[in-house]
Amino acid sequence: MQEKEKFKWGKFILDCLICWALTIASYFIFFIPASLIAKFVRKFLIYVFNSTFYYLGNLDILNDFFFIALWLMLCPLFFFGIWFFLEKKSIIKYKIYNSSFWFVFILSTSFWWWLAYGFATTGK
Repeated sequence: MQEKEKFKWGKFILDCLICWALTIASYFIFFIPASLIAKFVRKFLIYVFNSTFYYLGNLDILNDFFFIALWLMLCPLFFFGIWFFLEKKSIIKYKIYNSSFWFVFILSTSFWWWLAYGFATTGK
């Protein structure tokens, strides 16, 4: 049997920094194209189904910060889904601790939802 690897704090902190950098990169890679596609689909649906989807154009959940926070939450999930798949197939050799990913993901997601709620309720 293979012996279980011991937890190393140095690797955990390094992986957190790597995950943080990759999370920021995922925003640039996925957020801008995804938001442009969503905006196009939204305008197309309003144009085609003008009276039926009237409320789609006036959808105001958290003053539209809901959708921004949702996209900012899904970008790292999609990016790291690809990362862990490539890691499992041995295409990427560097193994990131899952705990590092979840720690950074929870912090960044909490931050985006807190920011969206703050912008929506205070209006600043």
